[in-house]
Amino acid sequence: MKKISIGKDGERDRIKIIEKTRPYECGGTDAYRDTKAPKTIKSTDMVLFDVTTSMKTLVPDSRYEGPRYTYISAFAVPCGKGTFLFLEKDLGYYGDSRAASWAAVEEDAMPELVKLAAECGFAGNNGMHSTTHGLP
Repeated sequence: MKKISIGKDGERDRIKIIEKTRPYECGGTDAYRDTKAPKTIKSTDMVLFDVTTSMKTLVPDSRYEGPRYTYISAFAVPCGKGTFLFLEKDLGYYGDSRAASWAAVEEDAMPELVKLAAECGFAGNNGMHSTTHGLP
């Protein structure tokens, strides 16, 4: 892993190069880690929950009996004294079975989402950056 200097603050070795493509190389991945990025969320005042992920490469094989979600997108935002919620999911590989639902509920869902973010360690990979370059 190479170390480089960055930033106006003069901190050295903050960014660690994990993988870097050669100049003019087709394909490949550039990846680096900001070692000073916070790994925990200190605030409990959540004003937006927004997560989207594609899990096509993680779909379990046919022995798995539960749902095989290939895509999930969830969104929550305070709405008056309640919460607006949106969920989109797909069980198919090509987006052909995508379904979405939404609701405005009277309860404040944000405290539970704060607990979920903490329990799942959402900030644990904060500072990881990766870009994969597709082939022409």
